[in-house]
Amino acid sequence: MVVSIVALLIAGLASSCTTDVPTAETTTTTRPVSAPASETPTATGTIYSIGDLGVRFELPASFASADDDALVFLARSLGPRAIFSIDAASSDVTEHGAESGETVTPTTLGEVDAVVVSNASVDGLPSGISANEILVSNGTKSFSVILSAAPADLAEIWAPFIDSLTVEPA
Repeated sequence: MVVSIVALLIAGLASSCTTDVPTAETTTTTRPVSAPASETPTATGTIYSIGDLGVRFELPASFASADDDALVFLARSLGPRAIFSIDAASSDVTEHGAESGETVTPTTLGEVDAVVVSNASVDGLPSGISANEILVSNGTKSFSVILSAAPADLAEIWAPFIDSLTVEPA
């Protein structure tokens, strides 16, 4: 279900988006999102913290969070066009077998187990859009992240996101 929702959001992003994009001059704010998330602007982007999941990460300044009843967190970027989403998951989320074309790589985030799914198979993605996922098994605070964008843009956004990602053990 989340995969379809993200695909619809990406398709909609291509046609319109009215979300304000934060600038370097923006002060610390909390925008409406499905789960309480704090935002702290940096010189290169925004650090987001979602206390309900014990997760903290940075996205480029082009991203702006948006409210979505179906997801824990949603952010969109118009330049480059990209969608970033987080949804709650069961603790067995990391038991993901590779689908056709996917690469699944086990990893750890501190003391928390995760898997990275490169070239993720996401139903409904428009032509020319790729996705990566990270699936995090953290007990009651387990979650999945999907980042979708054009392949060259996805590579540029994904690595800094992964480097900034921290998770507090449940």
